[in-house]
Amino acid sequence: MRTVITTENAPAPAAPLSQGIRKGPVLQVSGQLPLDPATGAVVGTTVAEQTAQTLRNVTAVLKAAGACLEDVVMLRVYLTDPAHLPELNEAYAAAVGGPFTARTTVYMRQPRPSVGSGARRMSSRASMWKACRGRRLRDQPILVAWS
Repeated sequence: MRTVITTENAPAPAAPLSQGIRKGPVLQVSGQLPLDPATGAVVGTTVAEQTAQTLRNVTAVLKAAGACLEDVVMLRVYLTDPAHLPELNEAYAAAVGGPFTARTTVYMRQPRPSVGSGARRMSSRASMWKACRGRRLRDQPILVAWS
C-alpha cells in the first residue's frame, strides 16, 4: 500500500504528482525547487541561498514522512552551469553536514528562457516545465532526494 506524503512546509506540487510517497520501507521525495512554501516565490538569488531553500523543502517532506536528511541515501543535483559547483558544494556541506549521502550532479541545458535549473527526478523536460509553471529560477541548483 502506498502512503501519500504531504506538508504545507514545502511548496505544493504544480503538476499532478505527490510531494512524497512511502511504500513499505521506501520513501520517495519528488524534486524540489527553491520556492517559498507560502508564496511560491523563488527564494534567494545566489546558488547558496537557493540550495539552502531547496534543502529546507526536501527536509520538510522528509519530516512529514517521519524521516530526516540522515535517512537519505542518495541525492541528485541538477545544475545548468558547472561553474556553480563550488558554491553548491559549500552550501550543501553547511546544510547537510557529514557523513554525506551518495550524490550525483547532472549538468543540463536551461530548458527554456523562463525556467532556470529545474528538476524532476526521472522525468521528461515537459513535466519539468509544468512543475516550474514558468517561474524564473535563474541558473541555480535544484536538488532532488530519494531514499
